[in-house]
Amino acid sequence: MATLSSYEAIGIKAVWLVTACRVILGAELYLAETIQLPARYMAVSIIGVFGTLGAKFALGIVALVTSYSLNWRLAFFVVIGSIARTSLRETPEFADARRRIKKTFDKAKIDIKI
Repeated sequence: MATLSSYEAIGIKAVWLVTACRVILGAELYLAETIQLPARYMAVSIIGVFGTLGAKFALGIVALVTSYSLNWRLAFFVVIGSIARTSLRETPEFADARRRIKKTFDKAKIDIKI
C-alpha cells in the first residue's frame, strides 16, 4: 500500500485500491489464524485467485453504485460487511481475549455483559 498513488494523482481510485488492499490483508490474516496447518497453505494461496474474482465483483458494484449515484461506503458496508459479520466466526485469539476479560471482571465482581 505504501507504493500506491495518492488521491491527488488518481482520485477515487486511490481509495478503492487502499480498501482492496486492506480487505485482502485482513482475509489472509484471518485464514492464517483459523485454519489448521495442512489446509492453511492452500487457503492462504487461494486468496490470489479470489482476489481476481473479487475485482470483477467490485466492478459490478462500482457500476451499480455510480449509475444510481450512491455512496461507495454504503455498498461496501451493506454487502460485504453484512456477509462477513454473519458468516465468519471469531478467531481463537479474540475468543481467548474475551474469556480473559470476562474472568478479570468476574474476579473484580463487576457485572458486565461481554
